[in-house]
Amino acid sequence: ETRESRSIRPGPQNIVNYADFFPPTPAPAPGAKPAAPAAKPAAAAPGEGQRGGQAAAGQQAGGQRGGQATQFRFNWSTPIVLSPHNPSVLFTGGQHLFRSENRGDTWMIISPDLTTNDKTKFGERSGGTDKPTGGITPDVTGAETHCTIITISESARRPGLIWVGTDDGNVQVTRNGGNTWTNVRPNFPADLPKGIWCSRVEASRFDVGTAYATFDGHRSDVFKPFVYKTVDYGKTWTAIASGIPDNQPVYVIREDLKNKNLLFLGTEFGAFFSINAGKSWTSLQLNLPTVAVHDLLIHPRDNDLIAATHGRGIWIMDDISALQ
Repeated sequence: ETRESRSIRPGPQNIVNYADFFPPTPAPAPGAKPAAPAAKPAAAAPGEGQRGGQAAAGQQAGGQRGGQATQFRFNWSTPIVLSPHNPSVLFTGGQHLFRSENRGDTWMIISPDLTTNDKTKFGERSGGTDKPTGGITPDVTGAETHCTIITISESARRPGLIWVGTDDGNVQVTRNGGNTWTNVRPNFPADLPKGIWCSRVEASRFDVGTAYATFDGHRSDVFKPFVYKTVDYGKTWTAIASGIPDNQPVYVIREDLKNKNLLFLGTEFGAFFSINAGKSWTSLQLNLPTVAVHDLLIHPRDNDLIAATHGRGIWIMDDISALQ
C-alpha cells in the first residue's frame, strides 16, 4: 500500500490514438507569415484553481478550467465502468467512449462523438456557442458540461457488445468493440421526449440482444417515469413503466444476477421491484426513507441489494433470495 493517487483522466498525453482523432496542426509553409499570438486566457475565478483538485491536471488533459480550450467534454458525473470480462479493462465516457486495457494508464478512443453534439448546449471552450452568464460570479462552474456520455454497460455475455446513453438523449450500441456504432434513439416510442437524459442503460446478463434503458426528464420539467426494454439490440423498444407513479423520474434500472424476470428500479422518491420482467412494479420502500435512489447494485457473493441515495447514505437489503 503506497497511499498514492494519480489522475487517469483521458487526455492527449495518455490516449494512444489521440492523433487519429485530433491530427497535429501542420507546420507553416516556408516564408509564411506567422500566426498571431493566442489571446491571454481568462483569469480563473477565486478558488477555482483548487476546486476539485484538478485545475492544472485538467488543463493539461484538455480540461475546462483556466480559460483553455478542450477537445473533450466530461459530465459532472462521468461514468467509469469495469469490464465484466477482464478486471484490467475500464471504460469511461466524454463525448467519445474511451477504453483502457491497463486500468487507466493509457486509453483508446473507440467511438466517434456519440452525442447530438448540439453546440448550443456547451461553451466556447469546448467548441460550442453557449455564453456564460452571471456577472462577477459566473454561473458556469464546470458542472454544466452537456452532450456527454453518462451511462455505459458492456454485455456480460458477449465481450465488445457495449451500450451507451448520453445526457442529450442518445442511446448507442456497438456489437464489435467500437468499430461501428448504431444510434437506436429513433427506435423508441414517440411519446419519449427528445433531448432528456438517458439516465441508465443496462445490458442483460441472460439474453445477448436484451437491454434496458431509463430516461430522466426532471431538468426539462418532465416528471413522468420512462423505462424501456429491447430484445433485438435496440431495433424496437417496449415501455415497461406500469405501476410507477407519474411524478417519479427514474435514475437507475438493475437486472437481477440469478432471475432474469427480477428487476430493480431507483427513482426520485425510492425503490421498486418487478418479478415479471417489468410488466408491473411494486414499491420496495419498507423502511427506506423517501429519497432519490441514484444507483443500485446486487452483491455477487452476499446476494444483498445495495442502494446509493442522494443525501441519505447507502442502504442495504440483506439477502434478496426470497425475491429471486
